[in-house]
Amino acid sequence: MASKRPQIHFGGILMLDNYTKPGAFGLGIILRNSLLAVGILTLAGCDSGVKNNNEFLEMPENIVDTSAEPNDGPLGEIVDLTLDDVTVRGRPHIDKSLGYNVIRTDLNTAMRGVSLSFDGGDPYGSIAAKMPTAAQMESLVVDYGFNTVHVYLEGDAGQNPDPVGTNEALGDELVRLTRDAKMYLIITMGNNGENGAIHSMEKTLGFW
Repeated sequence: MASKRPQIHFGGILMLDNYTKPGAFGLGIILRNSLLAVGILTLAGCDSGVKNNNEFLEMPENIVDTSAEPNDGPLGEIVDLTLDDVTVRGRPHIDKSLGYNVIRTDLNTAMRGVSLSFDGGDPYGSIAAKMPTAAQMESLVVDYGFNTVHVYLEGDAGQNPDPVGTNEALGDELVRLTRDAKMYLIITMGNNGENGAIHSMEKTLGFW
Protein backbone atom coordinates (compact mmCIF):
# COMPACT_ATOMS: atom_id res chain seq x y z
CA MET A 1 0.00 0.00 0.00
CA ALA A 2 1.48 3.31 -1.08
CA SER A 3 1.78 5.94 1.63
CA LYS A 4 0.16 9.32 1.14
CA ARG A 5 2.05 12.53 1.65
CA PRO A 6 0.80 14.53 4.64
CA GLN A 7 -1.74 17.21 3.86
CA ILE A 8 -2.64 20.14 6.10
CA HIS A 9 -6.12 21.67 6.14
CA PHE A 10 -6.34 25.22 7.46
CA GLY A 11 -9.55 27.23 7.39
CA GLY A 12 -11.17 24.79 4.96
CA ILE A 13 -8.34 25.31 2.45
CA LEU A 14 -6.01 22.50 1.55
CA MET A 15 -2.43 23.63 2.29
CA LEU A 16 0.40 21.75 0.63
CA ASP A 17 3.38 21.11 2.89
CA ASN A 18 7.07 21.17 1.90
CA TYR A 19 6.98 17.48 0.98
CA THR A 20 4.11 18.12 -1.39
CA LYS A 21 5.84 21.25 -2.76
CA PRO A 22 9.54 20.35 -3.10
CA GLY A 23 10.52 23.85 -4.21
CA ALA A 24 8.91 25.62 -1.28
CA PHE A 25 11.61 24.74 1.27
CA GLY A 26 14.53 25.88 -0.91
CA LEU A 27 12.73 29.08 -1.91
CA GLY A 28 12.12 29.92 1.75
CA ILE A 29 15.78 29.53 2.59
CA ILE A 30 16.85 31.77 -0.29
CA LEU A 31 14.30 34.45 0.62
CA ARG A 32 15.31 34.43 4.31
CA ASN A 33 19.03 34.72 3.53
CA SER A 34 18.40 37.53 1.07
CA LEU A 35 16.49 39.55 3.65
CA LEU A 36 19.26 38.96 6.22
CA ALA A 37 21.95 40.17 3.83
CA VAL A 38 19.97 43.32 2.97
CA GLY A 39 19.53 44.08 6.69
CA ILE A 40 23.26 43.72 7.40
CA LEU A 41 24.23 45.97 4.51
CA THR A 42 21.70 48.57 5.64
CA LEU A 43 23.08 48.61 9.18
CA ALA A 44 26.69 48.77 7.97
CA GLY A 45 26.04 51.80 5.83
CA CYS A 46 23.77 53.56 8.27
CA ASP A 47 25.09 56.70 9.97
CA SER A 48 22.54 57.68 12.58
CA GLY A 49 24.53 60.69 13.66
CA VAL A 50 25.86 59.06 16.84
CA LYS A 51 29.45 60.10 17.54
CA ASN A 52 31.78 58.11 19.75
CA ASN A 53 33.81 61.25 20.53
CA ASN A 54 37.08 59.31 20.39
CA GLU A 55 38.47 61.93 18.06
CA PHE A 56 38.10 64.52 20.80
CA LEU A 57 40.02 62.59 23.48
CA GLU A 58 43.37 64.10 24.36
CA MET A 59 46.12 61.55 24.73
CA PRO A 60 48.49 62.17 27.66
CA GLU A 61 52.07 62.94 26.76
CA ASN A 62 55.30 61.56 28.17
CA ILE A 63 53.84 58.22 29.28
CA VAL A 64 56.50 56.34 31.23
CA ASP A 65 56.79 52.60 30.63
CA THR A 66 57.24 50.98 34.04
CA SER A 67 56.90 47.37 32.90
CA ALA A 68 60.64 46.79 33.20
CA GLU A 69 60.94 48.29 36.68
CA PRO A 70 61.19 45.94 39.69
CA ASN A 71 57.92 45.50 41.51
CA ASP A 72 58.00 44.34 45.11
CA GLY A 73 54.34 44.32 46.03
CA PRO A 74 52.81 42.37 48.90
CA LEU A 75 54.18 39.06 47.58
CA GLY A 76 57.64 40.37 46.76
CA GLU A 77 59.86 39.31 43.90
CA ILE A 78 60.76 35.73 43.22
CA VAL A 79 64.43 35.59 44.16
CA ASP A 80 66.50 37.55 46.72
CA LEU A 81 69.13 38.61 44.23
CA THR A 82 71.35 40.32 46.81
CA LEU A 83 71.97 37.30 49.03
CA ASP A 84 75.66 37.43 48.12
CA ASP A 85 75.91 40.57 50.24
CA VAL A 86 74.43 38.80 53.28
CA THR A 87 76.41 36.71 55.77
CA VAL A 88 73.73 36.27 58.42
CA ARG A 89 70.15 37.30 57.81
CA GLY A 90 69.02 40.34 59.76
CA ARG A 91 65.81 40.52 61.76
CA PRO A 92 62.58 40.79 59.75
CA HIS A 93 60.43 43.89 60.11
CA ILE A 94 56.79 44.89 59.67
CA ASP A 95 56.01 47.07 56.67
CA LYS A 96 52.91 49.26 57.11
CA SER A 97 53.33 51.35 53.97
CA LEU A 98 50.55 49.49 52.11
CA GLY A 99 47.93 50.25 54.73
CA TYR A 100 48.19 46.82 56.28
CA ASN A 101 50.98 44.82 57.87
CA VAL A 102 53.40 42.77 55.79
CA ILE A 103 56.32 40.92 57.37
CA ARG A 104 59.41 41.61 55.29
CA THR A 105 62.97 40.37 55.38
CA ASP A 106 66.15 42.36 55.90
CA LEU A 107 66.19 42.78 52.10
CA ASN A 108 62.66 44.20 52.24
CA THR A 109 61.17 41.18 50.49
CA ALA A 110 58.13 39.21 51.60
CA MET A 111 58.77 36.12 53.70
CA ARG A 112 57.77 33.02 51.76
CA GLY A 113 58.67 29.37 52.04
CA VAL A 114 57.66 25.88 53.11
CA SER A 115 56.61 24.16 56.34
CA LEU A 116 57.95 20.99 57.96
CA SER A 117 56.20 18.74 60.44
CA PHE A 118 58.49 17.35 63.14
CA ASP A 119 55.71 17.06 65.76
CA GLY A 120 54.50 13.65 64.54
CA GLY A 121 51.80 14.84 62.16
CA ASP A 122 48.01 14.67 62.34
CA PRO A 123 47.24 12.30 63.91
CA TYR A 124 50.32 11.80 66.01
CA GLY A 125 52.71 9.23 64.55
CA SER A 126 51.48 9.62 60.94
CA ILE A 127 54.46 11.70 59.78
CA ALA A 128 58.07 10.98 60.70
CA ALA A 129 60.52 13.85 60.99
CA LYS A 130 62.65 14.02 57.85
CA MET A 131 65.53 16.48 57.75
CA PRO A 132 66.10 18.16 54.36
CA THR A 133 69.56 18.06 52.82
CA ALA A 134 71.79 21.05 52.16
CA ALA A 135 71.19 20.60 48.43
CA GLN A 136 67.42 20.71 48.95
CA MET A 137 67.74 23.87 51.02
CA GLU A 138 69.80 25.50 48.29
CA SER A 139 67.19 24.48 45.72
CA LEU A 140 64.47 26.16 47.77
CA VAL A 141 66.38 29.43 47.49
CA VAL A 142 67.82 29.24 43.97
CA ASP A 143 65.10 27.35 42.09
CA TYR A 144 61.96 28.42 43.96
CA GLY A 145 62.87 31.80 45.43
CA PHE A 146 61.95 30.83 49.00
CA ASN A 147 63.60 32.45 51.99
CA THR A 148 61.81 30.87 54.97
CA VAL A 149 61.28 27.46 56.57
CA HIS A 150 58.47 27.05 59.11
CA VAL A 151 58.82 23.97 61.34
CA TYR A 152 56.43 22.43 63.85
CA LEU A 153 59.30 21.18 65.97
CA GLU A 154 57.38 19.39 68.74
CA GLY A 155 53.75 18.77 69.63
CA ASP A 156 51.51 19.62 72.56
CA ALA A 157 48.45 17.41 72.27
CA GLY A 158 46.59 14.82 74.29
CA GLN A 159 47.69 12.14 71.83
CA ASN A 160 51.38 13.21 71.89
CA PRO A 161 53.36 11.63 74.75
CA ASP A 162 56.75 13.06 73.73
CA PRO A 163 58.45 15.10 76.46
CA VAL A 164 59.79 18.59 75.88
CA GLY A 165 63.19 18.52 74.19
CA THR A 166 62.57 15.37 72.17
CA ASN A 167 63.54 17.11 68.91
CA GLU A 168 66.15 19.50 70.28
CA ALA A 169 68.91 17.95 68.16
CA LEU A 170 66.72 18.19 65.04
CA GLY A 171 66.09 21.83 65.82
CA ASP A 172 69.80 22.57 66.11
CA GLU A 173 70.47 20.86 62.78
CA LEU A 174 67.70 22.79 61.06
CA VAL A 175 69.06 26.06 62.46
CA ARG A 176 72.44 25.22 60.91
CA LEU A 177 70.94 24.29 57.54
CA THR A 178 68.81 27.43 57.25
CA ARG A 179 71.70 29.64 58.38
CA ASP A 180 74.00 28.16 55.72
CA ALA A 181 71.28 28.60 53.08
CA LYS A 182 70.70 32.20 54.24
CA MET A 183 67.09 31.48 55.09
CA TYR A 184 64.81 32.39 57.98
CA LEU A 185 63.60 29.68 60.35
CA ILE A 186 60.26 29.97 62.13
CA ILE A 187 60.00 27.52 65.02
CA THR A 188 56.59 26.76 66.48
CA MET A 189 54.95 24.05 68.54
CA GLY A 190 52.36 21.93 66.78
CA ASN A 191 49.30 20.29 68.28
CA ASN A 192 48.80 17.24 66.06
CA GLY A 193 45.50 18.41 64.61
CA GLU A 194 44.03 19.68 67.88
CA ASN A 195 43.93 23.16 66.40
CA GLY A 196 43.49 26.12 68.68
CA ALA A 197 44.03 24.06 71.84
CA ILE A 198 46.86 23.96 74.37
CA HIS A 199 46.80 20.57 75.98
CA SER A 200 49.47 21.33 78.57
CA MET A 201 50.49 24.91 79.35
CA GLU A 202 53.40 23.51 81.35
CA LYS A 203 54.69 21.63 78.31
CA THR A 204 54.28 24.63 76.03
CA LEU A 205 56.11 26.95 78.44
CA GLY A 206 58.81 24.33 78.90
CA PHE A 207 59.25 24.16 75.11
CA TRP A 208 59.90 27.89 74.92
